[in-house]
Amino acid sequence: MKRAGIVGLFVLCLSSFALFGQGVRVRAYGSVGYTLAPPSLKSLDYDTSIRWSTSYQDATVGGGVQVLFPMKGIDLGVDIGFTTLYSLALDNQAYLATNYYDYFYDASDLVSIDLVAEKKLGGPFFVQGGAGLYLDMWTYRYRDYYNNVVSDSSDDWGVRFPFGLMVAGGADLPLSPTVKAFGLVRGDLVFTNGAVFPLRALLGVEIVRP
Repeated sequence: MKRAGIVGLFVLCLSSFALFGQGVRVRAYGSVGYTLAPPSLKSLDYDTSIRWSTSYQDATVGGGVQVLFPMKGIDLGVDIGFTTLYSLALDNQAYLATNYYDYFYDASDLVSIDLVAEKKLGGPFFVQGGAGLYLDMWTYRYRDYYNNVVSDSSDDWGVRFPFGLMVAGGADLPLSPTVKAFGLVRGDLVFTNGAVFPLRALLGVEIVRP
């Protein structure tokens, strides 16, 4: 799924540059970051009266494409991106005095489809704000162990469709009359499992159609 998403973003970038008119800017970027305040055990419907051994993975990687249309004083466009969000593994093996224990795995990846407005601040600096639909693609696994052998298991997956907001600030560096490198610091507030806040650094290349 992740590989298909990357290929799709690349195709979207090329088709946007070919189809849209003069002055349109197309950006392709990669991202790394961290999910601040990942979902709590309670928001994921785990029994918080049980003493769980937990392992969170909050570091994120992703990528995306922006297409921006020049307007008077502001640029408007769309951002379509992908990022891992979090993964959580938990078990109660260390706290049980029997040969039984439970293992759970929860993970989410995020696709964002945002309408974006960009404002130049002077020089190379700019800010962005936007809002849109997010696709929270979640995975769930359950294993019940007896004497370290799986005695019961369950796997599930699905997609939620939360609303979200984004803000970003960054700068660009001209490489040629039609090509720039750029960097952004971006934060998203996504209303899934309560609310999550992925904070990311974006680096990429911008092409302006002459």
